[in-house]
Amino acid sequence: MGDSLGTRPHPRDFRLAQEIARRHGLACEDIAPIVGHGSVNHVWVTGAGAARSVIRFAIDPLRTNELEVEAWCLDKASTAGIPSPGVIAQGCLRAVPYLIETFVQGASGNERRSPELWRTLGSYARTVHSIAVTDDAPAALFSRFGRDLHEAWKGHLAYNVAQLTPADPLIALGVYPAGKQERLRAALTELNDADPAFGLCHGDLSLRNLLVPDTCDPVLIDWGSASAGPLPFGDLLPAVRGHRLIDDPSSAELEAFAVGLGVRLEECWNTLESLLLLDALDLVRWAIDQRPDRLHDSIAAARACIESLGCS
Repeated sequence: MGDSLGTRPHPRDFRLAQEIARRHGLACEDIAPIVGHGSVNHVWVTGAGAARSVIRFAIDPLRTNELEVEAWCLDKASTAGIPSPGVIAQGCLRAVPYLIETFVQGASGNERRSPELWRTLGSYARTVHSIAVTDDAPAALFSRFGRDLHEAWKGHLAYNVAQLTPADPLIALGVYPAGKQERLRAALTELNDADPAFGLCHGDLSLRNLLVPDTCDPVLIDWGSASAGPLPFGDLLPAVRGHRLIDDPSSAELEAFAVGLGVRLEECWNTLESLLLLDALDLVRWAIDQRPDRLHDSIAAARACIESLGCS
């Protein structure tokens, strides 16, 4: 997972990482954070050389289930032949869930940036989508609309269409102007004809989540954003969103990703734009209902997406 190590962790988190390492018989004297992999989880490396391991636990105390998702997905990815870290241990200490993984030596994909790496990500995504979402899949893999993926999709869409009324709180929050509501309604209603397949998505396919060793295939990491939902859109949408907002991936990289995924972008572009609108609106509605502490950021992200699609 690279060798960019920090030197000044918070003492509380440092002690917790040490206790986790000690619990599992790992070296705990030379433990240090991995810089650049800590926006969602604290990520620590312990040990030396081939004996190194990675310890992860959540930064946000309200995010307690991503590691359960990650552990389940890593097991399935290994079985499917996707190069990924191995799971050493999973547990909970002081009410903090944690995951211990094997350390992967490799450069970040961002340091080896190329359309070919994006094509590799696309081919990995295609394999991810073939993984069966079995009955033992953790609840956090599913949306708030339930485990039946077809019914959840219909419920997700119907809920967001029904919210588009003159009293929609998103208007007062400045997410979109009232005059654009019919345009949004038309876009979401068109999705009734999309008829997607459903399955597992990684949810955060990007070069920062690809490690490139010198002697073997690139390794896919950070499965905590994985979800069960419509295919191939759960992995295609984040790439399209990044391309539209910050040109990452670039046009050539996005096309290479689509080739690896086996998708012709021009054939599904209208659906992708409607799904971007759906996700932007639903993100804010989710924050209002379940995470008001994230409402401000959700509104900003939704506004940026809606503006890029000409609906602001």
